[in-house]
Amino acid sequence: MSIKYSFNQKANYLSGSFTSTSNASWLIYSTFGSRKDNLPQLTIVKGPYRRVASIHWEDKVLDINGKKVGIDDIRFKERGHGSLFAHRWSDGTTQWRTKYEQGAKTWNVGRVFRIVDDEPEGTTSAEFKLYRAKIIGESVPASVTYQTSVSESEALFILLAVLYCEITEHAPSTRSTGISDNIARAILFGCKCYERCGRIQHVFELSESLW
Repeated sequence: MSIKYSFNQKANYLSGSFTSTSNASWLIYSTFGSRKDNLPQLTIVKGPYRRVASIHWEDKVLDINGKKVGIDDIRFKERGHGSLFAHRWSDGTTQWRTKYEQGAKTWNVGRVFRIVDDEPEGTTSAEFKLYRAKIIGESVPASVTYQTSVSESEALFILLAVLYCEITEHAPSTRSTGISDNIARAILFGCKCYERCGRIQHVFELSESLW
């Protein structure tokens, strides 16, 4: 069994509501200063009555229900596992693994039970699917799907972890190319043509992800 939360602000994951299919909701908002890296100063996750979690970006600190922990103290980058964006995290009682799957545009978060030959083994606890803008058809909102075995404090930890990874690592790497995947596909769709027998023939090869 699982429960799905959706973002309501397209690819802006740092502001807006984060609402489940059962209408449970957290509010996410961020404050910005004059940082050169354009990162926020603070991102807050608020429940119905109070702040429940936050990211202190400059200090690299996560705060969950008043318990603060340094990101560099609990996160360790993996090497040689087929992804530039793979980390292991330890929240003191549980070890987690976050890994970005490029083809699915999804962050997978797993609870690690053991390490065999430096490869973590465990179960998938959550999936963070990025916002998918489409040229044809409706865009797909970003969402996080949690397994029901995940507690609220674990769900908050997972949310902060994947937001931190996405904003500091994956998103900057896509911006550095100067063109998004969807724009690239649009250009290929509009320009993919060739000349045969003195005339232009357009080749319409639509990716399924555009529909």
